[in-house]
Amino acid sequence: MSAYRLDARTVPDTDQWVDLMDSRICPLDYRQPSQGRLESQETDEYHLGHWRSDAPSIARRTSQQIRRDSGTQWYQFMLVISGSVLIEHDGEVIHAGPGSLAPFPTGTPLTVSTTPFALINMRLSRSAIDDRINPSGGPLDGWISTDKGPGRIAAGMLYSVYRERAELTEHQFNTRCDQLASLLCLSMQGDTTAAAFDHLGQVGDRVRRYIRHNAGNPNLNLRQVATDLGWSTRQIQAALQHKETSYRDLVREARLHAARDHLADPAYSHLSITEVAAASGLSLRRLSSAFKAQFGESPREFRCRKHHANHTQLTAEEVRD
Repeated sequence: MSAYRLDARTVPDTDQWVDLMDSRICPLDYRQPSQGRLESQETDEYHLGHWRSDAPSIARRTSQQIRRDSGTQWYQFMLVISGSVLIEHDGEVIHAGPGSLAPFPTGTPLTVSTTPFALINMRLSRSAIDDRINPSGGPLDGWISTDKGPGRIAAGMLYSVYRERAELTEHQFNTRCDQLASLLCLSMQGDTTAAAFDHLGQVGDRVRRYIRHNAGNPNLNLRQVATDLGWSTRQIQAALQHKETSYRDLVREARLHAARDHLADPAYSHLSITEVAAASGLSLRRLSSAFKAQFGESPREFRCRKHHANHTQLTAEEVRD
């Protein structure tokens, strides 16, 4: 039985809402509780929750609550989808609107005020963060830029993991969350250069290989590639953009090269041009126009030239023998 669990519940009672927030995020002292809806997905390693609150709320996190929670094994990150969240702590006031991504500072006293909102909360083990960027184990702080780099990819990936929740397996969910943890670490370090680009480069290389091996599938699509490789479509698009290409261009290139290899190989000489096109995931019309634009000659002209060259080479070898 899979350990991947999905849950959805509407919570019209404020006391139940407080209990749910306390158990899934952290204990808070509510001055003005709310109510709403939670859709969650989790395994033993990760928890994602999509929270939707119907009313404004005000709550505090006290020093006493922090002391009681000192042994917690989790960090919390939140991505605001709609509405706003206002956090006051350590003399600072931070306003989080739609698109804001940050660790929720559960390790410091704070006051949080919200309008009606929707947000995605990710809970992950402290070791997943502390071992990489926070060996002191102190509170994490600071908003993550979602305009570019790994922060932008992480925000898109968080939303796509939620959107595709019903289609994911336990392995796919954990794999995506592992990748999210890496992206969040890069983002917290402010690393938008070498390490982030290396990560994007690895994603792009694997996507290119996958498309090359599956070019003959006429139903190949970006969502299938993302699901099979364990990434989000946003992550793949960002990786390919980093390599100055696109999913559409990679598929076109892979299918044209597959067709060219078939046309040049005498072992496939029994196939008609139409059959070569189908074996390469293309229609005859698409192959004819794209092939000539790419290689400067029609598929038939290319095949005739290659077969003539092969025949000439074989004849020359027979004469030498």
